[in-house]
Amino acid sequence: MAAPVSVVNIGFCLSHPVDLVIKPNHGLFSKTLHEVFDARGSLIFRVKGDSLSLHQNRVMYDAAGSPILTMRAKVLSLHQKWTVYRGESSKESDVVFRLKTSKYWTTKLNLDVFLPETREEDTCDFHVESRQSDSCCTIYKGSSIIAEMSEKKGTLAIRVHPGVDYAFITALMVIHSEMKMAQTAAALSSGI
Repeated sequence: MAAPVSVVNIGFCLSHPVDLVIKPNHGLFSKTLHEVFDARGSLIFRVKGDSLSLHQNRVMYDAAGSPILTMRAKVLSLHQKWTVYRGESSKESDVVFRLKTSKYWTTKLNLDVFLPETREEDTCDFHVESRQSDSCCTIYKGSSIIAEMSEKKGTLAIRVHPGVDYAFITALMVIHSEMKMAQTAAALSSGI
């Protein structure tokens, strides 16, 4: 196995591929927005937030209910931007990664991901490239594929390669899903 790709925690890097399923919960008043299961159907993560809030704040919990990451969208930006923090923090010292859309106007939702030590946003640390109207995407570290996602009937199926932090990949795919829903809502409200 190559060197582990650890962003959230080395404990989320396994020596074998990890298959995950993200099931969104579109209930209007539900605080649980996404549930993440492993290949055996066991709950791995739960993502909670307020679906009625103007601010997109999401917290990812493990199966025991401990907070792992807080994901916050930056509103009123040319690029859609999110910052991800450890636990339930919002401190700059607890930033795990940042991401933004790759281009201002595009039909595909491609994302550039930056680790905290990457100050200049000219070269990303990771890249999410969408295919087939965002129903499939590939996650890259440089030119190496580290995970892949496909969507079927609103459920996301993810294959995380060996040695890659599956909590990190889960957070990326949850944000991708949230951004896609926001784009769809914006297109519907503008009459496109």
